[in-house]
Amino acid sequence: MIDSVCTYCGVGCDIQAHIENGYINKISASPNGKVSQGKLCIKGKEGYHFLTSEKRLKTNRVKKSFLQNNIELFKVLIDKNKFEEFNQEYFSIDLETATKLTAVKLKSILNENGSNSIACIGGARTNCESAYVFQKFCREVLKSPNIDNCARVCHSPSLAGLKATVGEGAATNPFDDIYEAEFLLVIGSNTTEAHPIVANRILKAHQNGVGLAVVDVREIQLSKKANYHLSIPPES
Repeated sequence: MIDSVCTYCGVGCDIQAHIENGYINKISASPNGKVSQGKLCIKGKEGYHFLTSEKRLKTNRVKKSFLQNNIELFKVLIDKNKFEEFNQEYFSIDLETATKLTAVKLKSILNENGSNSIACIGGARTNCESAYVFQKFCREVLKSPNIDNCARVCHSPSLAGLKATVGEGAATNPFDDIYEAEFLLVIGSNTTEAHPIVANRILKAHQNGVGLAVVDVREIQLSKKANYHLSIPPES
């Protein structure tokens, strides 16, 4: 059994991976988990099957049309390397060749259009070290200032709101402080679907007498339980 952290969403539940013959066959919450409190949502429990999915990419591939459209650019690499038939659309290639093809194409784009023509979009589920190396590569190697990730897209309104109200565009307290609140205000978050383990705390606090107001154009599970539901029309 391996102790780890679920990366499916930003809650970061403490989990345990049950291993059999080198494969994960079950994910469970850590019994004494500080974040999960011994519970997981369906995403945390079942979000590991992609590891053994038949649809998972197991070889490096390159589109035949990509090579054909850049035949002069890749001529030396094509002559020196072996491209195995994968299907009608792709060739299978080794990692070194895939890296060289990518490097040659990126260099060509930089030479023709400049560094501002490249944008780098990172993943929100990578660890801090990977994110640091990624942005370093974009800024120092590609010389591109255009760096983004899906967390910024998802949370830009909340970051701006938090910055304006509490002075910092990030969470400033642990989840368990929800139990100590006098009143809870949920704005634009379908918490029971997006972050169920946090929603558990909200609902438990509400059941214990803490007031709850939901501001959302949708009628969601939390709004059905809340003392107040403010359904603000879009663009109002």
